[in-house]
Amino acid sequence: SHPRSPGVGMSQRQWTFNGEIDWLGRPIAANVWYSKHHIPKAALVKEWRDAGASLAMLNRFPRGIVFEVEVQARYERNQLTDFDAMAPTAKAVVDGFIDYGLAPDDSGAYCRGLILRPSFHSKVLGDALLVTVREVLPGE
Repeated sequence: SHPRSPGVGMSQRQWTFNGEIDWLGRPIAANVWYSKHHIPKAALVKEWRDAGASLAMLNRFPRGIVFEVEVQARYERNQLTDFDAMAPTAKAVVDGFIDYGLAPDDSGAYCRGLILRPSFHSKVLGDALLVTVREVLPGE
């Protein structure tokens, strides 16, 4: 039996992951993405895409599921960003999840949503992109 398949008298379980990408430093805001020449921007995309794939692999994400993603930037310094500033970084991370095999692609058939939360400040915890991935069950 599949670990997420309900048995007799059991309800369906929903897989959820909460973690962070903290090894790349400060999450990249949209104004930085869009101000870069295409070559340095491609390197940024690759870094964050690889980080998404690594996060999925290291935490043994399931494969072939329908999912939604929530991201939030945590900054060590006071320079906070608008919630939508994380869209390019989030897209690169989701592409890394797809590279890993979380789903066949990031179309609406598999990726049911991307939630962008406002950034927040923490001198104690430092810079990171907080990531929540939640499996969307049939009928949701």
